Amino acid sequence: MVDLHAHPVLAPPRASLTRGSAANRPGLLAYALLLVACAPSTPRESVANGVAWPARDVSNDRGDSPSSRGEVAENEVELGAWTTLSSEGGGAAVVVGEQTIAVGRGGHAVIWDGVRRVASVTGTSISPGRPRVVGGRVAWGPNLLALDAGTLESLKAAEPLHMPMDRGDVVRTYAWSGDGAWLARSVSTHGGSARVTLHDGATGQEIVTAWAGSDLAPEALWVGPRWLAIGVRQPRVVDLEGRELATIDFGGTPLSHLEANLDERWLIGVELNHAIALIDTSNWAVVARWAGPWADAAIAPDGAAIVGLELGGKLRLACVDSGRLRELDTLTTIVGAVTVQLGAVDIAVVGSGEVRRASLRVACRGASGSSAMSVSATR
Repeated sequence: MVDLHAHPVLAPPRASLTRGSAANRPGLLAYALLLVACAPSTPRESVANGVAWPARDVSNDRGDSPSSRGEVAENEVELGAWTTLSSEGGGAAVVVGEQTIAVGRGGHAVIWDGVRRVASVTGTSISPGRPRVVGGRVAWGPNLLALDAGTLESLKAAEPLHMPMDRGDVVRTYAWSGDGAWLARSVSTHGGSARVTLHDGATGQEIVTAWAGSDLAPEALWVGPRWLAIGVRQPRVVDLEGRELATIDFGGTPLSHLEANLDERWLIGVELNHAIALIDTSNWAVVARWAGPWADAAIAPDGAAIVGLELGGKLRLACVDSGRLRELDTLTTIVGAVTVQLGAVDIAVVGSGEVRRASLRVACRGASGSSAMSVSATR
């Protein structure tokens, strides 16, 4: 294992312990995916019993769990069998209990309960951005999907005005706050500039311009409890009235993804094909950097672990120990994967028309020596 302190680059993982068998994002990720050969596969639905296995590099392009077994206490990682469902064109997903919800930028969403497809909805709004669970609803783009009723509400006031001859603003991404009170929107304008605005989460009405500039409209936003992180070339943090709080010293290119854990103590930023930053939101310092050909990343709700997704589909795991990153082994490789998400009990990966979900147990041990992340088995 490799310990990463403040700012050194995390070394690649050690060689695999054992051998085993082996949606699309716009913007910065689009050109990188041209480097990856990912022939579409037919979506399938299957459930198998989870098995404990040592962390290792597996190059099965289907992402199936290997059959060999190991001890979690020794190897620190247990990945269950993958359940594979259709994403119906969605490029990102969230898990809520036994439900899996895949969403797309075109406003379409599909809800799975286990392996049973229970509903799908399609709105009229262009909806770039990651989904976020807000109470009993899934919010993405200007949309709010009620999970109990399977109904979709769109906040039309949060959409840019349609102008003739393509003279209106073009949405780059949306991002919701965890309580649903705020919706952030990034747009590029007809004149070549860009803006980030904050909107009322109940009405969609614009409240304040949080950032404006002549650079590319940012693809990465995260709305915290009292702040908004903006993934421009020099990432900025502003309060919910648009006043600047901090500048984050990380990289020189726009970020492709920002995400915080549940209590929003830790924020991760993804610099496409370069590095993942772990940011302490108490002082906005980059406390660790993880180098790699990254396409995406996710942080566990309790902040104990990070999964990085490489452009080629390899999923790598690291523990967060008191502000340091400690890399474990590669989980598996899923060719064509474009986004990854960690829930309280599962990992979900989306790509090539599929969303895959599996149980994950990670024995990340901090200074106290207690297990920091324990994920139960899939149904």
